[in-house]
Amino acid sequence: MDPSEKRFEIEHAISTYALSYIALPAAAIYEKARLEPLADLIQKCHVYFIGLAPRVRAGSINQRGRVLHIPMSALGQRTVVEVGLADGVDFDSSNGLLIRQADGATHELDTLWLTSRLSDKMPLDFEVLYIGQAYGSDGGRNAIDRLIKHETLQKIALNGVPEGWDLMLLLVEVLSDNRVMIVINPHAQTSDDDNARANAGMAKLIETPYHELVSLYEAAMIRYFRPRFNIAFKDSFPSTNLKVLTDCYEKDFSGLVAEFVFDDFPWRLKSETVAPSFFHIAYHDLHTEQARTLFFNSDPSLGLDILRAPDSAPHT
Repeated sequence: MDPSEKRFEIEHAISTYALSYIALPAAAIYEKARLEPLADLIQKCHVYFIGLAPRVRAGSINQRGRVLHIPMSALGQRTVVEVGLADGVDFDSSNGLLIRQADGATHELDTLWLTSRLSDKMPLDFEVLYIGQAYGSDGGRNAIDRLIKHETLQKIALNGVPEGWDLMLLLVEVLSDNRVMIVINPHAQTSDDDNARANAGMAKLIETPYHELVSLYEAAMIRYFRPRFNIAFKDSFPSTNLKVLTDCYEKDFSGLVAEFVFDDFPWRLKSETVAPSFFHIAYHDLHTEQARTLFFNSDPSLGLDILRAPDSAPHT
């Protein structure tokens, strides 16, 4: 938008991003032993991505000096990944485990780390099919709690997974600290002589609670990726009957930024409308009333009526 068309001298944008993630095959949500070591992080993951990723296979490892040569394949392509052993670590070819010399502790080669090494040699794409959240009334509900009885996950599984692909889950922890971007526009139609809008920006920074940030992040990612199984909400905020919508709408921020950026991520995320990339920054310009209505409502013709519906459990 042309700066001269913006009404206010002071504009605010809410910014949030994915702080950490867990990647699991969909079937792993029923494996308690597998989830137990991840329990602390799982409790912090309230947003989830359901998608398809190439099935990666590793062959027999061959050690040459201090370098492991690992045959790997995905979607009919084959290559060899070379991994150097760190100081103080040996490899036991009889069981495929890494051994720490100091205490003899053994460790498996991390599958996701190997997938990241493979993606350095061949593109591996994660197709985002559905995005949702689970928070509960006080943050006590996490993504696994929701996914165990998730109808859409079951529907995707029943539709069948293509040969050579796996149904995967990304559990995402959203940054809990509030971040507000402030833009000062000298060409605006209205000045901020009394600092009212600047003060409002500080209020947004202080008063936007974590459950709103989670909902905003989920909504921004749905609107960005437009996953095929988010049909009911791909063009709107995903929890249209929650009071959180009214709270967010009335904060009057003019932009929303949601980031999914990780170093060494094993896949390029993509959807039917978003090209594959390791890094995704979803920016939604909410400056105009029309843009805000389109983002927060399932039907712009409803105005704000839909925001005044009685409170109920979050849609996930």
